[in-house]
Amino acid sequence: MRRTAILLIALLGHLSLFADSQSDSIRAQLPQLEGEGLANAYVDLYLYYYAQGEIDSALTTLDDLIAFRQKQGDIEKEGNARWSRVAVLNNSARFAELAVEAERQMEWFKSHGIWERYYQVWQRKCSALHDMDKVQTSLREAQLMREDALKRGNSTGSAMAYKQMGIIYYDVHQYEQADEAFRQSISLLLQHNDSSGVASGLYDFRCKALDMKKDYQQELAVSDEWLDYLAVVVKKHGEKMTSGPYCSAYLTRATALLGLGRLDEADQNLAKAETYNDLYPTALAAYYICCLRADLALARDDVAQAQAYVDSLSNMNETFDDKVSMLKVKTYVRSGRAADAIGIYEKLLVEKDSIFSREMRMQLDELNTLFHVDELKMQNSLERSRYLLGIAVLALLVVLALMLYFYSRYRAGKRLEREHQLLLESNEKLERGYEELQAANARAEESQRMKAEFIKNISHEIRTPLNILNGFTQIVAMPGVTLSEEEMVNAQKEISENSNRITRLVNKMLELSEASSTLTIERTDDASVEQIAATAADMAMVERAGGPVAFEMHIPDGVGQTMLRTNLHYASRVLELLLGNAMKFTHEGRVTLSAALTSDGRQVAFAVEDTGIGIPPEEAEHIFQEFVQLDSFADGTGIGLTVARTMARRMNGDLTLDTTYTGGARFVFTLPA
Repeated sequence: MRRTAILLIALLGHLSLFADSQSDSIRAQLPQLEGEGLANAYVDLYLYYYAQGEIDSALTTLDDLIAFRQKQGDIEKEGNARWSRVAVLNNSARFAELAVEAERQMEWFKSHGIWERYYQVWQRKCSALHDMDKVQTSLREAQLMREDALKRGNSTGSAMAYKQMGIIYYDVHQYEQADEAFRQSISLLLQHNDSSGVASGLYDFRCKALDMKKDYQQELAVSDEWLDYLAVVVKKHGEKMTSGPYCSAYLTRATALLGLGRLDEADQNLAKAETYNDLYPTALAAYYICCLRADLALARDDVAQAQAYVDSLSNMNETFDDKVSMLKVKTYVRSGRAADAIGIYEKLLVEKDSIFSREMRMQLDELNTLFHVDELKMQNSLERSRYLLGIAVLALLVVLALMLYFYSRYRAGKRLEREHQLLLESNEKLERGYEELQAANARAEESQRMKAEFIKNISHEIRTPLNILNGFTQIVAMPGVTLSEEEMVNAQKEISENSNRITRLVNKMLELSEASSTLTIERTDDASVEQIAATAADMAMVERAGGPVAFEMHIPDGVGQTMLRTNLHYASRVLELLLGNAMKFTHEGRVTLSAALTSDGRQVAFAVEDTGIGIPPEEAEHIFQEFVQLDSFADGTGIGLTVARTMARRMNGDLTLDTTYTGGARFVFTLPA
């Protein structure tokens, strides 16, 4: 964004030289110009149109420039003109046109082997889809870009793909995944000695993700890396280009230090941020500096000073988020104005609920569209298979007829026997083909049924908590209604639980979008068996479930201390899904988590068993398919076991159902030891 702003300022400075009479003069001179003089005239004319907001005229002029460069045979300059066309659509926020234009330009850059521009255009396409609120489609495109870049060994393409994935994860509040994606993108850029400032924005994004996770220690460490990186950029470009990034970096350090309770150090870093902003002031930096000053005053119990900063924020011409409202709530509470605080908080809740409902509707519509597209692809594939089978049968019959004709002239005595044998073989092939078609048709019908059931379950799963949240909101907002403290506590508990329920559902839907990935999950964590099991139990909250179902964990000491080189987050997530599944289908009795080494000592086998309703042996593989629910009356989406097995196999492990266990259900999750 900073580089785009600098480019726009430069363009506007250049465009200020033009007037209408000058543009008429340029158009009049075009027929008399040739060579680079004609090319420069096209550039000046397109920049003039762009500055005047005449985007269509600017695009038409760029088409003329592209045609001229194509006639010259200058591939590099033609590529620059094509990239300018993409940039104009992006900067003009014409995202629907940009998504289509990007496809066309990607084909050209690919055919000419210009891979850096190819991936830059692809990233613009992903960004356009994201800006059109097509979050799932944008994430899918970013994953395809990463896979394509990995095949070509293009680190720049991989870095941009990870950047786009990080932005998407951040916007849907998946801060753990966002942090990892930004880390990967920065690492790839630094491997190639990036000193142009591209990585600075990624450092900013990563620090924001860490701040949302409240991982202040890591945020402080990353901000230090950011400052070291900016020192390298200064040597190449000078301090003028880095005053804004330096201001952001010190604001980040102040935020982290404030979260760690190191108030004096936070104050010092905030002062440094103010110094850099004074050099080249921006409204955004001034806004966040004032917000941090208010937070720092509250941390020091200086409510009057905090109120003064809040008043300053309220007097600003524009705000960039809802932080001012939250600061007002904090100061009102600290100054004893609880009624005013409640009023602001209720307004925020209503606004956030409205925004969340709109986003959920858009994501569900997009998800339904993606399922429809996949269904059409399956139908097209089936029709093509039928067509090819018909051609193959026809060709086979022609070949058989020719063979019979020539063969009959030499071996008349054996003709009938041979013809009979060939017809039998042909009939068998046709029968097999017909059986395969029937099986394919059955799979298509089953897929359609499961997807319809999935959409119905998703609608039910989301509607229930939304209705609860809406009900409580109406009660709280109802005039004349006064709730007791106990009622308010219960209302807050219900709102929190149902908000978390919707968040978990969205998380599971995002995990499903990666379920088809074949990329191996990075295993860079050293974790013990006991640590993985304990983390999973804590994530699943089984020990706090209560009721008639008891939870037990059996891990022998020798096994529990066994160290694994794995991915702690994904390994724990697999066990969390299994524990949640066991608790859901066990109405009384117990759920047990155990671990043991396999007989050859090469693997650790985690077992989750319950005393629930059990699973028939013939369903042992069926239950791992997408959207499968053996009990149609049970809550859930039918994707948990699919996601769990996919994660296990991407970590070089596996997940199976133990069909020999008859006391309920027993799942075995193995990982390399």
